[in-house]
Amino acid sequence: MIYFGIKTSNVWEISFETSFTTGGTTYEDSLSNAFTVSLSNSAPTSLLITSAIDSSTYTTGQTMTPTFSNTATSIGTFSGKNGSADTANDLQDLCWSITTTASPGGSTAVLSIDKCTGAVTVTSGALINGTYTITGTLTDVSVSSTPTCSTGSCVSDTASLSTDCIISFVVGTADTDQAICFGETSAMAALDTSCSAGTGKPLEVFFGVSSSVNNGTITGTTGSKTQAYLSALPGTNYGTTRGTASALDLRYYNVRSEALSTSDLGFKCGLPPANPLFTTGALTQGVLAIKARLIKSTVDNLDYTTNFTILYRADASAGWSQATAEVGSPDQPAGGAIGTFIALNRSGAGSSEEFKEFYFTAVGEYAVCNNAVTGPGCLAAPAGTPAGCEFQVDFYDQTTGVTAAPCTDCTGPL
Repeated sequence: MIYFGIKTSNVWEISFETSFTTGGTTYEDSLSNAFTVSLSNSAPTSLLITSAIDSSTYTTGQTMTPTFSNTATSIGTFSGKNGSADTANDLQDLCWSITTTASPGGSTAVLSIDKCTGAVTVTSGALINGTYTITGTLTDVSVSSTPTCSTGSCVSDTASLSTDCIISFVVGTADTDQAICFGETSAMAALDTSCSAGTGKPLEVFFGVSSSVNNGTITGTTGSKTQAYLSALPGTNYGTTRGTASALDLRYYNVRSEALSTSDLGFKCGLPPANPLFTTGALTQGVLAIKARLIKSTVDNLDYTTNFTILYRADASAGWSQATAEVGSPDQPAGGAIGTFIALNRSGAGSSEEFKEFYFTAVGEYAVCNNAVTGPGCLAAPAGTPAGCEFQVDFYDQTTGVTAAPCTDCTGPL
């Protein structure tokens, strides 16, 4: 069998010799160079990369898992064939090259490839947390310019063909989706979540894909369907404090919707400055940090309370359940299911706050819900100050932390 190569002839002269016997007479013919056959090249095939961590294999467009450490120097090894049907020679005359097409801002890592073996290594600089995307290019009818393959360059023929294999890998803990990493807008503080006996209402903060969700209803594309779950929780009063299953009477904060529409300068990126085109408020990677806060602004000696919970569902078609906090969460170090009726209380003179903070990594949608601010401080003046205490929710990318420069610091997917 023959193959198309840089060291082989790719033009062949075909000759025939025939022998035919009839009536006791044998006739022989010799046809020298009867016709010419020119071989055409086929592009390289079967490209993949084998992870240096666990030998798992990935093809173009995939992301390698698990994640790499910041000190990793070996990423993996690309492999492929030259496209020949000759399996004895389908690894001949191949040369690899690499391009880093995406990396976290601030990364100094230089990724190189051994042109013969396809091994990818960090040859200088350092990896930082985030997602890297590399393109391994396999070129056939090509050789190295030096005897030591890894130090040379690919010398190709006019007939050479190339095929790309695009691979992503994550270092450390990847950044969350950017709508989460950017944090809450000024709209959060503007919501009146003070005493329900005054002008305030309960709050729901929705971390979901849809920017249209704006209430807790059980039907329709604008409803989160949280109330149907909450009102059935034993030992709670969400069913009465948030209304019926319609749950329209809420202060609502949709993470994606607010990030897309805010006029806050911190959300204006690029030139001309504009809000990024956030595609989700749900969590697809990284660690989501949620801090539920009861903020007492009045200095009067008054008492306030509220209860809240945090819910999770895999996607909009799934049912809600209690979210699971990660081990190491500040207010639930052992991790586990979030309580259904977590209390926050403020009392005494002076302004103050109480908060509970948790970390989450399960990919999907979340909702933070409270039952309204109540207590003796909610009595009408002069006995109380209904506007003197509010419930708010802070959120951020736990890996990146709260940032004043989200346009550059938040490198996760939109």
